[in-house]
Amino acid sequence: LASDRVNLCAQFTELGEYERAVELCRAAQPLLQSLRDDDRNAQGRVDMAGFRWNMAYALLGAKRMNEAEPILLENIRTLPEIARENDTVQIQYLLAASEQGLGAVHAHRATRANAGSAAQVRAWRAAKEWYERALPRFEAVGKQVTLDYPDRTPMDEAIEGLKNSTEALSRLEGAPAGAPAREP
Repeated sequence: LASDRVNLCAQFTELGEYERAVELCRAAQPLLQSLRDDDRNAQGRVDMAGFRWNMAYALLGAKRMNEAEPILLENIRTLPEIARENDTVQIQYLLAASEQGLGAVHAHRATRANAGSAAQVRAWRAAKEWYERALPRFEAVGKQVTLDYPDRTPMDEAIEGLKNSTEALSRLEGAPAGAPAREP
């Protein structure tokens, strides 16, 4: 039942029905929590990270960045711990997707900040850094498995996000695209 709800959450996210997706993920959460009694159960921990990614991705689509951010940060904290015990393509994909999601959070903040402000520059820098972290992971995953739609979407979003954040920083700082950013 928990897997069905998470899968439906992912499907509704793909359809752009983000609020419905969030509802379905929230309905899966207590079920997954009840299955997670043993912290040494690596698959249970990976399943929870997958749930968190689906929930965060739905929240990102709904533009609920402040709710998505702590969920993504939890994945960034827990997935490397799991990987130390048993690193898999799934773990690396979830970590890359979570990093991409944090890039999206900061990019969204950059677009909402006052144009040319120090806050906007900081947000674009943070977005760029997260995208730069995600892309090599996605590339490593892509060497092991073929990423097709919808699994490729976060990678494509990271590529586009890196391009957009680099261009925005270039405009804001007056440096050529790809050049290191200057401190404001």
